[in-house]
Amino acid sequence: PDCYGFCAVFRAYAVRPPEDVAERVFRWLRMMKSVGVEPNCVVYNAAITACSKGGNWEAAREIFEQLSESKVARPDSTTYTAMLTALRQCEDVSRVKALFEDMRGARDFVPEIEMYNAAIAAFGSFGDWRAAARVILEVRKKKLKATTMTYNLVMKAFIQSKEYHQAWMLLKTMRSERSSVQPDIITINTALSACFHDRNAFRALAILQSTNKEGSHIAPNVITYNTALATFQRCGQWKLATKHLTIMEHGRVHPDHVTYAIVIGSVLKAGHRSIAWRIHDRMQRNGLQPETAILNLLIRASRTKNTWMRGVKTFERMSAPGSSRSMKPDSQTYDSLINALGHVQKYPVALKYCEKMISERSRSNSAPSPTVETFNAIMRTALKSRRRSQCLSWFDRMSEFAIEPNVTSYTLAVTACAKSRMADGASGGGLSRAIEIIKEMVKRGGDFVPNTKVFTTVMKSIGKRGSWQDAVDILQMMKDLGVQPSQDLYSGLIEACDRGGRWDLVLQYWNDFLIMYKMKDLNVS
Repeated sequence: PDCYGFCAVFRAYAVRPPEDVAERVFRWLRMMKSVGVEPNCVVYNAAITACSKGGNWEAAREIFEQLSESKVARPDSTTYTAMLTALRQCEDVSRVKALFEDMRGARDFVPEIEMYNAAIAAFGSFGDWRAAARVILEVRKKKLKATTMTYNLVMKAFIQSKEYHQAWMLLKTMRSERSSVQPDIITINTALSACFHDRNAFRALAILQSTNKEGSHIAPNVITYNTALATFQRCGQWKLATKHLTIMEHGRVHPDHVTYAIVIGSVLKAGHRSIAWRIHDRMQRNGLQPETAILNLLIRASRTKNTWMRGVKTFERMSAPGSSRSMKPDSQTYDSLINALGHVQKYPVALKYCEKMISERSRSNSAPSPTVETFNAIMRTALKSRRRSQCLSWFDRMSEFAIEPNVTSYTLAVTACAKSRMADGASGGGLSRAIEIIKEMVKRGGDFVPNTKVFTTVMKSIGKRGSWQDAVDILQMMKDLGVQPSQDLYSGLIEACDRGGRWDLVLQYWNDFLIMYKMKDLNVS
């Protein structure tokens, strides 16, 4: 085989790189030399690209060094383009700068604009917009013709560097009459992306409206609208989102599933559940079947006395035999429904669907699996429905499914114990279990360390029971952990000491409270 045969192999690797792509490429290169075929520049370029596509920039760099030392081949514009693309995977921008300087000093080939585009993209991936801008100056110095793609990559570099104003100024420059490079739809979409990241809804509106002006040579596409609508959603401008959805429904660019998901999310974020359901109905009338992600949003929002039944019916429609695979319920669907039912204190209904999820999972591995969020949802629902013992029971059942409780799980369990009236020896209810759980959280450390809210919940329960020793222990635990006591916590602490007949501690903690909250003039001694 000649160079073209080996080159074809490397190009195939670039399309679908195997896991050991670097090892295979080096094996083929050694084989070439062993049969007397010296790799040329095209072969080396294909090998570098294959390693780059396979995520192995170190191997790409080693092949580049072999090419640099070769006696029959030298790096060309394509080589530098491939190598700059590969270096975007490393974590050191200095390597990109060194290669760029090497490229500037090379005299063995004719520079091409694609090589500089790759340099701009590489600097942009590291958030170095100044270096990307310097590449543009180098392009002008070399008297190369920059393309729209060149400026699009510079704009993307500005966005990755959070220089959003620079991105908009570049768009303005491209639109000026003196500019030799005109923006295209990718330029517009990239500029809208800058608006999204900068939370600038009104600049996004201005850019979107400019594409709809008479005489504009750029026609917006669905990505243009979706990016603008996502910006409106992020900025809380739900009316702008619904207005432009209507424009799309009656215009040339028709909304897709993403469009409706964004608008429904925007409306729900503003608290308008009925409008969200109407948009859902419009979506169906326009021939689009809502997918699972959209239905999850609507089900989660069905948490009032007037809407919870619609959430349940939607879930039943999703799980009915023959329903589309794109709208089958997943774990988030169950979590959303259970959470919604918790807001209206429908624990028996939530229990039904939670048990259904567990039962279906036991029969089929393809069925949605309960997660820690599922257990948190049913625990939260039980707690809101004043089923505190059931809440704690679900917490204990997590171990059956090899699910590790998170901070929310522990917090719900502590709250259930603290408010429970279950006997645990004397008259302490579930207090001893609450303290056990807190100690377990402290033992796990890190983010699991209980916050002021958790300690306050337990302290209030201790106060009502008059367990002054537990109250003192909790306060000492907080001090050891560096957790700041709240005013409500001191109220529970003082109440516990009062009910326990420890007047000396009542005065001590009252004075501590006054000192902490700078009310020394009320000090009693």
